[in-house]
Amino acid sequence: MEDLKKLAKHQRLIPLQSGAKGKQPRDKGYSTRDYTFDEIAENIATGNNVGMMIGKGEVDVDLDWPEAQIIWQMLLGKDTSLQWGRHDRITHHVYRCELVVTSQ
Repeated sequence: MEDLKKLAKHQRLIPLQSGAKGKQPRDKGYSTRDYTFDEIAENIATGNNVGMMIGKGEVDVDLDWPEAQIIWQMLLGKDTSLQWGRHDRITHHVYRCELVVTSQ
């Protein structure tokens, strides 16, 4: 829980709920609401999960599948500003990127 508390100081966390459609935000309006750490901890204590709002220009690369890990190592494979996973395996990497919009 200490690692989560450290993360909450730098990232916006939101409570998730599990249902028939998988993990999804628990509340309507979650994207504009700031949750306290106690609200996040309470949600986890009830058996639910937590999500993280990444910012503009940030991309979460999800590598849950072994094949995705291989492709990531071939294409990107560099350190990221933020990474996490489970079962002693890093499966998420957040990259900062510049978004360029061009017109034709």
